[in-house]
Amino acid sequence: MDKINRMKEEYNEIKAPQSMYKAMGELIAKRARRRMMINRAVKTAAMLVLVFAISLNMLPDTAKAMMDVPVLGGIVKIFTLGRYTSSGNGKEIDVVTPQLGGLFDEEAQNELNEKFRENAKVLIEAAENNTSQGFIGTYAGYEVKTDNENILAVDLYVENVEGSAAVTHDFYTIDKKAGKVIEFHSLFKDGADYISPIDSYITAEMEKANAEEPDTFDIGENGFETIGKSPKFYISESGNIVICFDEYEVASGSTGSPEFEIPNEVVKDILK
Repeated sequence: MDKINRMKEEYNEIKAPQSMYKAMGELIAKRARRRMMINRAVKTAAMLVLVFAISLNMLPDTAKAMMDVPVLGGIVKIFTLGRYTSSGNGKEIDVVTPQLGGLFDEEAQNELNEKFRENAKVLIEAAENNTSQGFIGTYAGYEVKTDNENILAVDLYVENVEGSAAVTHDFYTIDKKAGKVIEFHSLFKDGADYISPIDSYITAEMEKANAEEPDTFDIGENGFETIGKSPKFYISESGNIVICFDEYEVASGSTGSPEFEIPNEVVKDILK
């Protein structure tokens, strides 16, 4: 009888661990299923990344542009569409093609972007076909002068080096809220004389500079006379008009590309 009781006790001792093993088995199975789900998710994400990376590598210029393109529409921004570089045989070429995005006036935006692409193409072809002796350098790019909630102002510059260097500029100032390029005359009240007060201010500034350093600026027939109706300009971060000149236009090459920021009080009575 004692032997039978001992056998029952041994059986009960074995039964408890078996139930524990069953619970552990269910836990292990549950964890295995979870690992499978995670592995599938990771593999799916990895595949998407791989496909995206392959597509970008197949379209390098598009990839460059996508790195800078705003995610949401309606955000006025300039970014790099493409870049052409070449060096050798006495030549160096580095031409960046910019592109505007986010303008409400899509027709104007398309025209500008087509102009940017065509200008880059012309520069590259001219540089590649130049057979002049000596070093030839062609460099083109853009610089953001102002970027705030109201204004995007961009300087598109070209530097040609052939014996000496010369830099030219084109400026574009965009009203972000209106989503369009600002024309210089549109800054002023209709019929207002905006040329005379700005001419007077710039002339006075040039004369002041010449008094400190003789012959810094050329004033008169062979130099600065007037800004005209459509000068090169942009709007500064402080909201002032900045009048711009190309290298050698109104001064010696050592002066670079002069800029004159016009204080608001000079034109406050005629601004819109």
